Amino acid sequence: MIVVVGLVCVLVLFELLAEGALKHWASLGQGTRNPKQQWKEGFLVGGVFAYVAVALVLAYTLRAVSDKTLVVINTLWQAVNIVGVAVVGVVLFKETLTARQWVGVCAAFLASVLLLL
Repeated sequence: MIVVVGLVCVLVLFELLAEGALKHWASLGQGTRNPKQQWKEGFLVGGVFAYVAVALVLAYTLRAVSDKTLVVINTLWQAVNIVGVAVVGVVLFKETLTARQWVGVCAAFLASVLLLL
C-alpha cells in the first residue's frame, strides 16, 4: 500500500505542477506588456510536459501495482488532487471557496482516507 500512496503522490505532484503552470499562463493574458510576458509560453509548454509526465507515471503505476484496480488508484489520485488543487488555488492564486465548496474538498479527503482502509 505504501508503494501505491507514493506513486499517487508523484501523480498529484505532476498534476499540480501542470495545473499551476497552465493557470499562470492563462493569467498573464494576451498581448499585454508585462515583464513576465517573455516567459508566458514557457508556462504553457511546462504545463503540457507535466501532463505528459502524469500519463507516464499513471501507466507505470498501473503496471507496478497490478493487484490494485484502476478504480482505486484513479479515485485515490483524483481525491488527493482535489485537496491539493484547493490548497494551491487558495494559497498561490488567492482564490476563495465558499463553505459548501470546502465541505466538498473535505469529502474528497474523506474519500481518499476510506480508500486506504
